[in-house]
Amino acid sequence: MKPYIRILSLCLVLSMSACKTVPSEYGTGDLVEPLTTAERIQIAARNAAVEAQKGKHVAGALRVSEKAYRANPNNAASALNYATDLRKVGMPEQSQLILRSFAIDPKKSTSAILVEYSKTKLSLGDFEGAQIYAQEAMVLKEDYAPAYHVLGIAVDAQGHHQAAENHFKKAMGMLSKTDPLYAAVANNLSLSLLAQGKVTEAESMLSLSNPQDPLSMGVKSGNASFIGAL
Repeated sequence: MKPYIRILSLCLVLSMSACKTVPSEYGTGDLVEPLTTAERIQIAARNAAVEAQKGKHVAGALRVSEKAYRANPNNAASALNYATDLRKVGMPEQSQLILRSFAIDPKKSTSAILVEYSKTKLSLGDFEGAQIYAQEAMVLKEDYAPAYHVLGIAVDAQGHHQAAENHFKKAMGMLSKTDPLYAAVANNLSLSLLAQGKVTEAESMLSLSNPQDPLSMGVKSGNASFIGAL
């Protein structure tokens, strides 16, 4: 399925969830009428307030992580924190520069650094590069859900939807349902399923996901996969 068709498909599913429902004997609810304009404005205002608060939090964290990094630029943990915050405020190029020396050096790289570097590649649209670094992270730490999640996004963006589905399901199997990453993986899995025409299964995954909190993931790729709660 082409990227723009996937986006339209996702919008259709999400728009259905924006309708009012009434209890049903089947337990799913029946669609009765769309939200009113006033209700939509109220929801949009609430979501905007939440996003603004997130933005303030990330900006504050960036100042702290930048100070720590500049005090010790050779420290892997400081570099990882700073690079992550840079990506989350929409500065993936700078994030990539900070992490590159750690990611390409086997003596310095860790699974967490490689996954973050992979996320940066995703943000820059380098899906093949993202795939490579996610796979390298899995070599260092085999049962690492974030690596499977990012790998799923990377291969999904290249059109390998069945492979992406497998990676997402593997990641979910490693996570508890209370883990914040679980909802993000479920969301991306639903998109992969939609791309394969598995609408019913995709809808069941959407019920486990939280489309309102994509990336904390922060970025959308062209095919609508979320990168942020990443």
